[in-house]
Amino acid sequence: MGVRHGADTRRYVAGADDLLAGRSFRGAGGWLYIGYNALLAAARALATGDVGVIAIQVAAAAVAAVAVYELGRRLAGPAAGTLAAALVIADVDIARWHAYVLTDSLYISLVAITTWLAERAVGGRPRAYGVAVAVALCAALIRPNGWVMLPVVVVYWIARAPLGTRTKYALAGGVVLASAAAVLVGRQVTFAWDPAAVAGNPELVPFSWILSFRNAWSPGRMLSRVVSNLLHTRPRYSTTHNAAVLVLITLTYALAVLGFVRTHAKALAALMAAVIVVHQIVVALTFADPDGRYLLYVFPLFLVLAAVGALSLRRKHDFGLSFRDA
Repeated sequence: MGVRHGADTRRYVAGADDLLAGRSFRGAGGWLYIGYNALLAAARALATGDVGVIAIQVAAAAVAAVAVYELGRRLAGPAAGTLAAALVIADVDIARWHAYVLTDSLYISLVAITTWLAERAVGGRPRAYGVAVAVALCAALIRPNGWVMLPVVVVYWIARAPLGTRTKYALAGGVVLASAAAVLVGRQVTFAWDPAAVAGNPELVPFSWILSFRNAWSPGRMLSRVVSNLLHTRPRYSTTHNAAVLVLITLTYALAVLGFVRTHAKALAALMAAVIVVHQIVVALTFADPDGRYLLYVFPLFLVLAAVGALSLRRKHDFGLSFRDA
């Protein structure tokens, strides 16, 4: 494919230029994407340019494949991990973003890596927790969506900690309330997706945080955004394309639900489900991207659960034993 630019690439290039010039960001997205702007600035300072950025994205995708393998292995053994990693690597819809100078490739990788590191840190040394937090912060600095990973990871650690039930609820509730307050006080500019425009050419409509309470939180609109995001079909796709997407998505979701049912007693399954859910909440309150990228952020986790579900069909008789052993 070669190195490709998207509509938002100009925003990140402008942010990188501002950093290199030592001036304040001229664009509204300067601080929202500070991590990616800094990456582009570093690539330009080192004279590697866009090729260097793409190389980092491909390297991160390779690490993410390892993370997906580890998630599958921890859930249901090496076979599940191998199948999950193979599915993620073979997913053309995910792989194509690695060639774009956009935040999406790195964010897809960082979500999977953060989820793995959060699970891996439980019961480990403080350094393991620090590494997981550092990677979660990287995800947050790459895209504003990434801030949802921090409270999810912290609440997960609280749930896994050797604390009393009341203490856990109190701490987890405090984290959730603090996160909600941070969102409201931040008053960041967001975007709304008009579901009525799905049949035509949808547009991203900017509005302030105050207007978002009126426009974005309509139950019908919130549901429409999430459904549009999860279906992954788009009006600009051909009928054949949309039909193929629906078949593959339906199969993936069915197997993922089966995989979750088989492993719901495991804390890791709950963590993965929580990561998926909070990203859908972001979509519900903002917009469903016209390129379908917001689903891809958590699709590797769907594929892990789908791999577990697929193997449960093959190992019908010894599944329970294999999961206890895993």
